[in-house]
Amino acid sequence: LGRAIALLAALRTEAPEVPEYTRLLALCYRERTDEMDFDKIDEAAALLSELVAKHPQVDDYRFDLSETLSAFDVVRVPREKYAAAEKRLRRAHENVVQLDTTVPAYVVSRVHIEHKLSTSIKFQLRDDPPSDKNLAERRYEEALAIARQIEDRRHQSWWLGVMGENLIEHGNFEKAREVLTEALSISEKIGFRRGV
Repeated sequence: LGRAIALLAALRTEAPEVPEYTRLLALCYRERTDEMDFDKIDEAAALLSELVAKHPQVDDYRFDLSETLSAFDVVRVPREKYAAAEKRLRRAHENVVQLDTTVPAYVVSRVHIEHKLSTSIKFQLRDDPPSDKNLAERRYEEALAIARQIEDRRHQSWWLGVMGENLIEHGNFEKAREVLTEALSISEKIGFRRGV
């Protein structure tokens, strides 16, 4: 991989008008990084962002950028990097939603990115809940909307449960009953009862 990077860097310098050298160099950078080293991910993303800016009509460059920005396991993100992870996932999402929805790889990528974004929000709210009640509710609703969009029934159930608990804490018992009933219904349908 080191030799490929050196060769592609040299080719990129010699022929900057050939976008594939930049693309391949960025993909090599992405492959060599530890997924938790956001600085190195950013190095690859910067090259791909440059390509997207110069060639906005080429979906593959935007796809590679989205995949690069989201090239980490959201479950392993340390608490101090939650905000940075979410920022990258939001940027990845901004790009992936612009791709052609008839290309299966692009659609799968979007689902993965949206799932990671929902999970990232979940971890942040679990570990660092905002003191602003309205902000928390907006974040819950955003994550639930993502889970519904990608038909992630397990996360839908989880988010509805969290929202129900939040409604109980704030004395909105009728709405809590409605939300928790939906959570229980989903959980029973998928055979997932833990935490509901």
